[in-house]
Amino acid sequence: MSRLQHMRLLLLALAIALSASTALSGEVTFEAAADPVWGKAECPAAGERPRSGGIPASFEAAWVLRCREEIRDIPGNGRWRVTVVERADTTAKALLRELRKPTEQPVAGMGCGPGFAPVPHFALVDRDGGVLVPTVPADWCDGGPADGVLPALESLPFRALSERLDEQMFSEATKFGCEDELADEFLTPRAPGPAETVWLRPAHLRVCEYVATSDGRGRFVSGRAVGRADDDRLADALENAGPALDCTARHTRFAVITSAEQRWTMTAELDGCRRVLRPSELLGQLDEAAVAMLAR
Repeated sequence: MSRLQHMRLLLLALAIALSASTALSGEVTFEAAADPVWGKAECPAAGERPRSGGIPASFEAAWVLRCREEIRDIPGNGRWRVTVVERADTTAKALLRELRKPTEQPVAGMGCGPGFAPVPHFALVDRDGGVLVPTVPADWCDGGPADGVLPALESLPFRALSERLDEQMFSEATKFGCEDELADEFLTPRAPGPAETVWLRPAHLRVCEYVATSDGRGRFVSGRAVGRADDDRLADALENAGPALDCTARHTRFAVITSAEQRWTMTAELDGCRRVLRPSELLGQLDEAAVAMLAR
């Protein structure tokens, strides 16, 4: 082997050794920043993921827009995914420093911690109204946001501007185990019938109240669990009701009574003729006390 060949082999071996040493030492490599992406000072539609890009060296922020998501129970309207639109009047210099850092590339063989928290959509607005949608640099370990980004964003003095209901996760009716809407069973003629045992005790009853609509259905208005103190009393009142009396008065409200553990259901008029429809499809007659327990 010539001296020149020997030197080439030594240089190649040295290069391989240096490369392996770099990978094992945990040294991080970076990718170049992307071109800037300009947008609007508004929150994207639910599920939309806007394009993002780099931050020009000359860019200076005047304020920051943030679109924060919450899961919220809204009285009378169920559970919703809500977008809170927020603004922070600040130059956000610490945040800009973090965002200008390059994305780190994963390093083989390096251990990682637990998962990362997602970054809400945000945009940087300059004093001329230009809206920059920045790319968040990723961490070398798990591809999540680099360590300094979220703390810098959360430290800004945000104030709420508005809120938007994006998606109903479940309705108020669903929260109580009720249907949002169902057919008005009392519009179908049925015969009166005697008392009928329906539920084992304790019955663990649930009451879903509906308002009768002009198209022959019921629209949910409220729901509740009866509670241990009145549970069996209500079950007795419904089961022991005698045959329904002759009556043509129209009801405006009715209730569906179910058990948490048992399949049988009863439906009761809360006004009008005050009848109860049993699982046998026969009608019983409720008294004022039974209706009062249902309408609480």
